[in-house]
Amino acid sequence: MDIRTEEKGLFTVISPVGSLDFNNSTDFEKKVMSVIESGVHNIVIDFNQLNFISSAGLRVLLMTAKKLKSSGGKLGLSSLNEQISEVLTISGFTAIFSIFDTADDAMAQL
Repeated sequence: MDIRTEEKGLFTVISPVGSLDFNNSTDFEKKVMSVIESGVHNIVIDFNQLNFISSAGLRVLLMTAKKLKSSGGKLGLSSLNEQISEVLTISGFTAIFSIFDTADDAMAQL
């Protein structure tokens, strides 16, 4: 899995590519935590190029939200495809996370 990051004003946009599952969730977690540890408090995770997320990926999202909340930061999720949206809905995560159509929408509304 490729993980792209881009700084946009007060936000860092993190874009995982491919699948976020047990095999690569640790790499994704390390990348996200390194972004947070670098002093970033506002993150948008852009799922535009992600085609699958497992429970291991959901765990990383929860950890990220918890870490950002404790530092007064903001987390937005954007560009969910139908399958990922369904996983988040079934798991009840749509009530936990702020979800936006695009990364730009997330940055404008958070």
